[in-house]
Amino acid sequence: DLNNDGHLDVVFANYYNGGYGVNSYLYWGDGTRGGISTTHRTELPTQGALAVAAADLNQDGYQDLVFANYYNGSYAISSVIYWGSGTGYSAANYTLLPTLGARAVEIADLDEDGYLDLVFANHYNGGYGINSYIYWGSAGGYSTQARASLLTYGAIDVGAADLNNDGHLDLVFANHHNGSYLLDSYIYWGDGTRGGFSASQRSGLPTQGVHSQAVADFNHDGYLDLAFANSYNGSSYDINSYLYWGSSTGFTTTNRLELPTDRARGVSAADLNNDSWAELLFTQSYNDGASNYNVPNQLYWNSPAGFNSTNSSTFPGIGSYGLSVASPSTGDPTAFGRVRALPVHAQADFRVASGSSAQGVAPLTVAFDNLSSPAVEITTQTWDFGDGATSTEVSPTHEYAQPGHYTVTLTVNSVMGNDSEVKPAYIMVGSTPSGVTTDLDRDGYVDLVVSNYYNGSYVLDSYIYWGTSVGYTDTARTSVPTQGAAGNLVADLNNDGHLDVVFANYYNGGYGVNSYLYWGDGTRGGISTTHRTELPTQGALAVAAADLNQDGYQDLVFANHYNGSYAIASYLYWGSATGYSVNNRSLLPTLGARAVEIADLDENGYLDLVFANYYNGGYGINSYIYWGSAVGYSTQALTGLLTYGAIDVGVADLNNDSHLDLVFANHYNGSYLLDSYIYWGDGTRGGFNASHRTGLPTQGAHSQAMVDFNHDGYRDIAFANIYDGSKYDINSYLYWGSSTGFTTTNRSLLPTDRARGALAVDLNRDGWEELLFTQEYDDGPGSYNVPNRLYWNSPAGFNSTNVSTVPGVGSYGVSAAGSASNDATGFGRSIPRNPLAFESTTPWNVVPLTVTFSNLASSDVVWDSFAWDFGDGSVSAEISPTHVYTQSGVYTVILQGVTNGVTQVLTIPNYIVVASAPNVSRGKWASASSTAIDSPLKAVDQKFSTAWTSSGSDGSWLQLHLNSAYNLDQILIGWGRNTSITSTSDTALIQTSLDGKTWNTIYTDTLTDTRNTSVRLITPPTAVHAAYIRVYGQSLHGNQLAVTELQAFGAINPIALNVSSNTILAPGVYTFTTVSVVNSATLTLQGDGNTGTGLTIFAENIQVDTGSKINGDGQGYVGQGGSGYGPGGGGGGTCCGYYGGGGGYGSRGGDGSYAGGVAYGSI
Repeated sequence: DLNNDGHLDVVFANYYNGGYGVNSYLYWGDGTRGGISTTHRTELPTQGALAVAAADLNQDGYQDLVFANYYNGSYAISSVIYWGSGTGYSAANYTLLPTLGARAVEIADLDEDGYLDLVFANHYNGGYGINSYIYWGSAGGYSTQARASLLTYGAIDVGAADLNNDGHLDLVFANHHNGSYLLDSYIYWGDGTRGGFSASQRSGLPTQGVHSQAVADFNHDGYLDLAFANSYNGSSYDINSYLYWGSSTGFTTTNRLELPTDRARGVSAADLNNDSWAELLFTQSYNDGASNYNVPNQLYWNSPAGFNSTNSSTFPGIGSYGLSVASPSTGDPTAFGRVRALPVHAQADFRVASGSSAQGVAPLTVAFDNLSSPAVEITTQTWDFGDGATSTEVSPTHEYAQPGHYTVTLTVNSVMGNDSEVKPAYIMVGSTPSGVTTDLDRDGYVDLVVSNYYNGSYVLDSYIYWGTSVGYTDTARTSVPTQGAAGNLVADLNNDGHLDVVFANYYNGGYGVNSYLYWGDGTRGGISTTHRTELPTQGALAVAAADLNQDGYQDLVFANHYNGSYAIASYLYWGSATGYSVNNRSLLPTLGARAVEIADLDENGYLDLVFANYYNGGYGINSYIYWGSAVGYSTQALTGLLTYGAIDVGVADLNNDSHLDLVFANHYNGSYLLDSYIYWGDGTRGGFNASHRTGLPTQGAHSQAMVDFNHDGYRDIAFANIYDGSKYDINSYLYWGSSTGFTTTNRSLLPTDRARGALAVDLNRDGWEELLFTQEYDDGPGSYNVPNRLYWNSPAGFNSTNVSTVPGVGSYGVSAAGSASNDATGFGRSIPRNPLAFESTTPWNVVPLTVTFSNLASSDVVWDSFAWDFGDGSVSAEISPTHVYTQSGVYTVILQGVTNGVTQVLTIPNYIVVASAPNVSRGKWASASSTAIDSPLKAVDQKFSTAWTSSGSDGSWLQLHLNSAYNLDQILIGWGRNTSITSTSDTALIQTSLDGKTWNTIYTDTLTDTRNTSVRLITPPTAVHAAYIRVYGQSLHGNQLAVTELQAFGAINPIALNVSSNTILAPGVYTFTTVSVVNSATLTLQGDGNTGTGLTIFAENIQVDTGSKINGDGQGYVGQGGSGYGPGGGGGGTCCGYYGGGGGYGSRGGDGSYAGGVAYGSI
């Protein structure tokens, strides 16, 4: 890294291009593969240069460059130092040092005075037996006055290392020729002084036309070993190179390994596979057998078993010479290039190792990866696991025995000081088994799910990229079959603790293609076709998940785009304990919908659905908000917002007013250069309108993502721009949020190529959200094999150089699993279920009511404390408390849990119902005037999360049949209206009746303003005598009547009728506990011939002894079957409808067969 920008640069020492006065090249790196290019190159004059070295020679903080110049028509020329500076390198800022056909240069502090010395391997100056030079470093620089000479023979390379473990550096010269190629190379043993390097302190080791050397402890015995690249023995180039093993007694020919090479030039020692064993790499310049330069270079792999000629491989080359390895951890990684890196502070960093998990159940074993850098600078490290245990291992494994949140700290030490990385609550250990939903394979790394849409065919695999310590690669990827997949989402859909994946499939030759739900099991192999559910959709382009009806199961909403028409319904699949089914699905009309978002926009406690509508014969159409309520979703409760070819929609509080706003990505309105829209919310349904709208210029926008990227307290908006009307290779936009909103002058441009999806996600868990754009097509080569573009974020922000790629094939949507980011999906939204949950004993009963609550909070989370609010003014801090309700009423229960300083809240409205009398309506029938959504029984199931909704407005009713007359002490009513209009006052009447014909109003309830639902426990001044209860929509202003719950509490009348002598009952309504006809008496039921009136008896028991009888007087009328839902009417003239038609549930009952009649005998 020559300019201190954090990116590695590359320097080539150039020798010849028809002349020797050729410039050498410095390529400036930017951390990407494309950064190394001629557009980022500096040229520096050299004279037949054969080697280069870098170090901060003058200790000014900048790396200096030293070139070994070999020849320019003469060998007696100077080599050159180019001094580094804040402006780089210049031909005007250099120093010349005389050398003699220099072929290599080494940099080291040989005399231990704190200044770096320069060692040149001189090869030739009319003869090979010449001196090589040491230029001694000092505060005054370098000069011929401070130079040492050491005899060498045609030296081609030189290296510095402590070969005998005496604490002082030694020098190794690779001697090539002295009239013979069979000659010794030299070791000059150092003693830390300038005078120590002398002929008397020299050893020789046989080599054969050696061309370079490398030093490393290859066998891990504590002694450095010497590798020599032998090039020629006087007759053949195809010879063995030598590896001399170091030992306590030095180097000998009897302790040497020979490795086949062919005209070897350079040799490097570097650990290429990170197993801590340094490999040997030989460059080879010529293939004598084939007489060409297309000869591969030779790589010998190292291991505890050592080197051998079979455990080797090759890597291509053409007349190769020098070789360097970037970012080595061990060894001598360069040949003919030396780098003495600037002393730097080590930077601590770590993660949970791949295959291990940061969350789980006690005891939890966690393996850690030490990612601190640079590894070569680190002398020691200390781990604090947060549970009192520590370690000094490089990458330790630790077992957490007890549940808890654990902060992990890694401190690394180097010669420049120390650095610590602290990750609060990084390890989370639960107490009981339950799934972990951090990421798909539960290894602590963020995983990416990329929908591949089209590559010339829609039937292609999508990809799951598994997060690893080295990012995202093709080798850590699972292919998942999809069919024109667009959106996707990741969520735990079956409450098993494992994340599942849903793909919205668009097309496979037809639009009636099933979308796919892949059930996860916490392993990489779990996502497979054997664990897949298919759900019918119609050209689906997006999907969202949330528990819409608050039943504890995630529901799925698919945005259906096209099935031959754009005016089609999108689908809502309701979740349940048995999964998803077409038999449990709702249809919501949309217009070419391309995205769906879920949020509580009107702040009523129910989630709303927002569909981005794209096209229906034109692009300027309304997108839809379906307002959520206790009674579900309906076109009667829908708001339209103008958009232009909207492709995406997002929700966030953009102006910090505590109300959610909407952002629509507008794609086209006859031009691709158009505004996308922000609709500013105020917490009401009416707040979303054209007068509260702002436009932001975009170019064929295809998606959006919103988070606070720069941590200034305001959310920012990123738009993925796909097309400007002429080209796809354009900039996407990042609008920066501020106290004054969004402007084009406060916008960043980020290059993309046919961008589809935009994803904001913290991939490396440093607290800064990255921006990932999916890209569908590369217009340059005309290919769908285009990588997706990832912009890394940091306190320095985004730029065009801090970028990497994630492979893709015609990619569209993308989701992240394992990130706490706010906007971690593209064309797939998921609102995770609350980690808090509870249940209780008998939540509906008579006062005083004792309720025991069971805390079902997720055991994947370590909870610090709990707080209960029972809704009657009482609270508790117990985990699972018991509470006594002493007053009748309807109570909302709130459970709060605190984990790691963050408070989670679960509120269940109307959870406890305490009545003054027993429930006399449980299990009874209900009927209704009409039905638009669900049956009337949804209103009598003791669940406020379900409802019956009428298909009409004024005059709509729902009726509860008690099947007997009761004295009612209390009536529970929950009702509402399906509407997008909140300015009306809508009224419903609560009525009772004894005969189902004559109704008495006991309560009038009115909804006003934004109040769209009502729950009341009505207590009349005196008990109401009734056999029927109904809710009657009196004035609804075109809105639909909906009833969530209707229940009655009371007791049956304790009246008995004992008939022991002849008795006549005149027309009317009678309520008895029992009716007994004994002693041969006759009970005559008298009708009046009027179909509007008659005789009604409610009785629990009717008993008639033998000889007694119940007699109709013949004045009855033809009984008519009950209409709608409920029992049919009884035939006139008998008790109990002896000749009457039976009622039918869901159909009209049959008419009675006869008018009048008499029944005799026992009943």
